[in-house]
Amino acid sequence: MCEARYQVEMTEASPPPWQFDAADAAARGLAVRPRRLLVLHNPVAGWRRIERFRETVAQLERHGCPVAVHATTGPGDAEAIAAGAEAADVLVVAGGDGTINEALNGLSRRPSGMLPLGVIPLGTANVLAEELGVPTDPADVARAIAHGRIVTAHLGQAHFDGASRNFTLMAGAGIDAQAVARVRTPVKRRFGKGAYVLAGLEAAAAYRYPTLRVQADGTWYDCAQVVVCKGHFYAGRYVLAPDVRPWLPELHVVLFERFGSVNAARYAFGMQFDRLAKMPDVRVVKATTVTIDGPTGDPIQGDGDLLGALPVKIDLLPEAARFVIGDPP
Repeated sequence: MCEARYQVEMTEASPPPWQFDAADAAARGLAVRPRRLLVLHNPVAGWRRIERFRETVAQLERHGCPVAVHATTGPGDAEAIAAGAEAADVLVVAGGDGTINEALNGLSRRPSGMLPLGVIPLGTANVLAEELGVPTDPADVARAIAHGRIVTAHLGQAHFDGASRNFTLMAGAGIDAQAVARVRTPVKRRFGKGAYVLAGLEAAAAYRYPTLRVQADGTWYDCAQVVVCKGHFYAGRYVLAPDVRPWLPELHVVLFERFGSVNAARYAFGMQFDRLAKMPDVRVVKATTVTIDGPTGDPIQGDGDLLGALPVKIDLLPEAARFVIGDPP
């Protein structure tokens, strides 16, 4: 029997890696107490949605969940708090994908093991929330966190210049990483997604599109841009790699093979109109180990934030996370 407070033993008929939720356990006559929640709130990510956050916390308390809220005050806070999280059954991140990334990296260093992670989507894009089927209505979000199922997920891990960082959605090099590196925090706070558009225009004007050398499970490819995907959504609900999900044990490497700003714009339009799969110069390959080489020091973006610099090696990190889910697409 595994952690009876919110899970029950799976049967052969159960579709792995899903685990039964609290309501299912109660229906089976098992004793289930409310989940104890540690909520990491990024007030910068959620300043426009503070009432939604407060209502979600109130709804969680109505479900009987003991809730402790910790506000982050700057970069690194979410990681440090998550690494030392105790006396909680679920760590809940109220923020965006960058705060979630920090929390997951902190949870990986937690001495007593990985806590399940839930999401109250408050950030700019909330791609992981979309990936996991997390709703936006406070009552629905609270119900999912209080009673939702837990999925075991596999992360990506990037190794560069003696350091390692985990990511849950994607890591990329090329024009998208150049844009992320140019995003300025004050502009992001004021304009949200518009900050990425402005940074993308700046990057397009300055970038020279050097050749990136990508090795995926031993096979080499040349490309202008590469995104290593752990989920299928990108920058909201745009789709780069249609067949990958966080709970599948594989990375999907999306290679954009043509160079120059005209082709970069063509790829951007193809993504917006869901036509990338029809482009012969966009290749998707599966892998568990990926190496990206290019101009030393060029940026790598991970989960929409600056992750590190080239060159980088990316591995699959098996069963490295557990997420509380809604109804994923």
